[in-house]
Amino acid sequence: MNLQIDRFRLDVNSRTLSSASESHAIRPKTLALLLFMIERQGQIVSKEQLLSHIWDDVTVNEGVIFQSIREIRQMFAELVVIQNHPRKGYQWVAEVLPIADETAQHKTETVIVPNTPSVANSLKRIQPNRWLLALTLLCGLLWLSITSKNSRPEVVILPLQNYVDRNDLSWLATHGAIKIADIFSNVSPNTSVIASPELTHQTGENNVLNTTANWQLSTSVYGDVYDYKVVYSLISKQQQYAGVIFAHSIDQAMPLLVDVALMDINQASPDATTLGANVIQNTAFAKAMVAYETDWETAIRELEYYRLNYPDSVKAIQYLSRLYIWQGDLDRALKCINTTLLNPRLNTDDQSELLFNLALVYQYQHPVQALENIQKGIALSEQPANWLTRAKLEELRADIYYQQNHMVEALRGYLKAQSFYDQIKSPVKTASLQLKLAALYIGNQQLDMAKISFQKAKTAIQLHEMSFLYATLLEFEMRHNVLLD
Repeated sequence: MNLQIDRFRLDVNSRTLSSASESHAIRPKTLALLLFMIERQGQIVSKEQLLSHIWDDVTVNEGVIFQSIREIRQMFAELVVIQNHPRKGYQWVAEVLPIADETAQHKTETVIVPNTPSVANSLKRIQPNRWLLALTLLCGLLWLSITSKNSRPEVVILPLQNYVDRNDLSWLATHGAIKIADIFSNVSPNTSVIASPELTHQTGENNVLNTTANWQLSTSVYGDVYDYKVVYSLISKQQQYAGVIFAHSIDQAMPLLVDVALMDINQASPDATTLGANVIQNTAFAKAMVAYETDWETAIRELEYYRLNYPDSVKAIQYLSRLYIWQGDLDRALKCINTTLLNPRLNTDDQSELLFNLALVYQYQHPVQALENIQKGIALSEQPANWLTRAKLEELRADIYYQQNHMVEALRGYLKAQSFYDQIKSPVKTASLQLKLAALYIGNQQLDMAKISFQKAKTAIQLHEMSFLYATLLEFEMRHNVLLD
């Protein structure tokens, strides 16, 4: 069976896609996906449908879909054949026409040319002209090839570094780069993209930039639900960009990453209005976010350096003040938070987050002031976009009540915080909070409730492989082993 798709000819039997200038071999699974989409032309096909029909014989994740979709788009070059519908699936949009089998055999006729002087002389005169024409065509094709390569910048997407400690996002390390390439192909079909799980970060003479690539994009993901941080580095032989993207979800972060990368590649002006509040393009800030979880001294140094040029950056104040608190430098934290809260241009998101940090400063020495600031922050956190901050404020208020031995108010606060963590689907925050609830129930001699909360925490930690909570879980279990048996 043969199909015509624009200037391309699809030969199903030989598994090839050809045009006048090129031919591509197609992997069996990619061909199966291609035909499945063509059969449902105009329909939106979900990832679940593709997995159940194409990969019904093996257990795989959605990364294989991204790989096959990317291969199809690369074969069709600038022709758009598949469109993305976020959170819904893919749609085949190109016209497809069947081609009748070619059974007729074309006969070749042999023409006998008399070997006469006049004919021979004519051939001698024609031959140089043919060589000149062929040479001209060859030079033209070579020029088109060179200009085509220069007009389509090649981007190498290195394997994504995943620091999210949950197994449901482990696909980021193996197929994250492929998904980014898939978005690149959808947003900018004329941009040639290379992405492979086998690519590694290379340096020196083996660097991929020393081959044919114009740009190299590396990314690292940190954080959790509603608080993801994507740190990126985009470099060429002459330029380098780095920055951080803040997002509620991975699906929100990746298209934003591609938009920023394309803006840099096209050398568009990365002003604050274009990038928005969720993107900070700065090398020092990017270094600070990488060091934030493990090396506080480096993170503080980089953020303080960043503030020399951007003293009004609210994101920098949020992270820097929290680092000061963790180090016990409460005076410096208090000073930068209060100064920033005086800014009349602060939005409610930033105000509530800073009020949370302010409550952390006051938590132990001035609990009444801490509770006052928590109440102010809660009043500003009514919208769904603020629910993570709202949950943290409710949890912190419950912590203060717990340390004051106000168990009823503490329980009420923990349960309210839990309801918001459930809304945003944060397994990490939920597991941690369930351990606090178990401790509270044990203090109230509600052992049955304590066992239920502990088991919820244990199940979530083991199910999602939250390795950073293993020690906390083990310590809790050993301390309360007799009561939980």
